[in-house]
Amino acid sequence: MRDKPNEQQEYELDRALLDEHGPSYINTICSFAEGMRAEGRDADADDAMKQCDRMRAILMPDRDLVAAYNRTEGDGEQAGRLAAEISRRGLDL
Repeated sequence: MRDKPNEQQEYELDRALLDEHGPSYINTICSFAEGMRAEGRDADADDAMKQCDRMRAILMPDRDLVAAYNRTEGDGEQAGRLAAEISRRGLDL
């Protein structure tokens, strides 16, 4: 069994993938997730969609990132991923 990567490791992986493949890579991962979901691999699809969300947050300008977080009203997994990126950048909520 593999250890789950920590938040910093996930960021470094996502950032490297974005640097290598560009922002359009997010769509590739999302399409891959749809295929996994169609195969009944819901947990894998959920993980891939979380990666898409993290990558989108990485690419957001500061103002948009904070606004997206505020729209979540601080609730849910999406809020957590946005808050992690806000924290990584040292922004105020």
